[in-house]
Amino acid sequence: MPTGPLTATDPTSTPADAGALLKLWSALSENWTLAAAQTFADQIDTLFEHADDEQVTGLGNLSAYMASFLETERAPNTAQLIRLDELARLALGAATDAAAKPQPAPAATPADNAPTLPHAPVPSISTINLHPGTKEVRPKSARNAICLIGIAESLAPGLVATLSERGYQVSSYPSASQARVYLKDYAPGAVVMLAPQLRALPSLQALWSKASAPPALMVLSSNRDLTYRLLSLRANAAAYFAAPLDSYRIVARLDELLGRQSLPAYRVLIVEDDRDLAIQAGHWVAAEGMTARIAAYGSAAIAAIGEFQPDLVLIDASLPDARGVDLVQVIKQQHEHAMLPIVLMSTAGDAGERFDAIAAGADEVLVKPLKARHVIGVIRSRVQRAQWLRAQTEASSARDPKSGFYPRSLLLDRIPARFGTTGSALLCFALDDADLLRKQIGTAGLSALDVEIGQRLSGYLAAHDLAGTLRDCSWVVLITRDRREAIAQLAERVRFAVVEKPFTLAGEAVAISASVGLVDLEEGQWRLDSAITAAESAVASAAQRGGNSVAWFEDNVRQGPDPALAV
Repeated sequence: MPTGPLTATDPTSTPADAGALLKLWSALSENWTLAAAQTFADQIDTLFEHADDEQVTGLGNLSAYMASFLETERAPNTAQLIRLDELARLALGAATDAAAKPQPAPAATPADNAPTLPHAPVPSISTINLHPGTKEVRPKSARNAICLIGIAESLAPGLVATLSERGYQVSSYPSASQARVYLKDYAPGAVVMLAPQLRALPSLQALWSKASAPPALMVLSSNRDLTYRLLSLRANAAAYFAAPLDSYRIVARLDELLGRQSLPAYRVLIVEDDRDLAIQAGHWVAAEGMTARIAAYGSAAIAAIGEFQPDLVLIDASLPDARGVDLVQVIKQQHEHAMLPIVLMSTAGDAGERFDAIAAGADEVLVKPLKARHVIGVIRSRVQRAQWLRAQTEASSARDPKSGFYPRSLLLDRIPARFGTTGSALLCFALDDADLLRKQIGTAGLSALDVEIGQRLSGYLAAHDLAGTLRDCSWVVLITRDRREAIAQLAERVRFAVVEKPFTLAGEAVAISASVGLVDLEEGQWRLDSAITAAESAVASAAQRGGNSVAWFEDNVRQGPDPALAV
């Protein structure tokens, strides 16, 4: 029998080949180059030539998809990279499993007239540890740790500080490649990634796949690109937030994911005429700290909704005085209950009733017999989704569609959250000669002026900046930048945006300019009123220099007027 090193034609070499290819793919997915992709594709083709029937389909799909990028010499986008990862792990995982199966022992041919000996039992195949005394290294679980990847302070102002205040151990890395060393040794409670970093997710998931408790994944985006939201869903992200980002909401969601936040006491209305089933569902709800109320009739449910104000309604499909589907429709037609989550409890196999319920406005249909865990899971997920949709609707409706300004009350509520946050500042500016301008444009012109100023600012503000009207001819912007110089540059751009061209009203052009004041919110002990006062004081200092200039609050207090800052 010939001896020598195993080649690719030997099936026992496949596990090593497939394992090596998986490592090669992990490196390629993180840093795609045409040369590395060609090498990977060539090795896939080699493996394909010796594949059995079970492996052919997976390897063929992977090879064909790889060829589409090599032929056009282009790199895959994030969605395509995730699809490639699915194909690679499916194909190479199957190859590894197939090659690891025990190979049948060849039948021995006894010599003529030789005595036949009983066959010795064939020992089962086992894995041999080449390094006895060493154990498989698994990432250490660190449930109190949060790993941030690509999350700049300017994108989510105050996030790191808020997490630290909550007692989390925060590790922040500019990119996924720099986070690999940490994730190789530790499995944090959660990984918070910037959406574009998702292209490196497959290689990171390979690192924590052996962890006893893999981290929860949260994705943040600097814009509202639908592509990133869909990619987050495909990556099974536990949460997704798009700009403008609210650090407190992000931390609250992390608290919830990691079990550090007591669940809210939701109110659940159970509409069921079967008393035993209604009481049983009520016990399930009460056991989770929620409040339940039972109504046996549709008419009683309508009355209870107004009085009880439930967060969710469970409705039986068949009630003594109404069909469950009809009751769903009646509730949803009321404007104040249009976003109230409703779950219909139906009998098994009634597909028509299920379709009717969804068409009437039901959020979900549960099929009897019910299970406690399923019911509670649906209640939580549907209520949380309704609350999120309500918050998104309120935030969208709060912002003026023409000027882009937020209401003054909302803006003032957000300012205290930035106190002591790295890079946070208050930018306030007021038009010079405001009294004269009011006389020229009148009260009606002030609204048009707000819209004009908002449109001029839109090209200079980041998604997380919050701007609003402080009072007539005066505006305030809550900003966060990485450097103090960047804040000063923004102030100069705002000043120039105002003075660049006159304000036109009813065909009449009025020259305008503004004095801009800046307050550093990172340092000092601030309160809301003192921060606003400081900003207006800095504006007054800039106006005293002749207007059309920028002044920091420190300049006003410590250094006095500096004529060199005037333009």
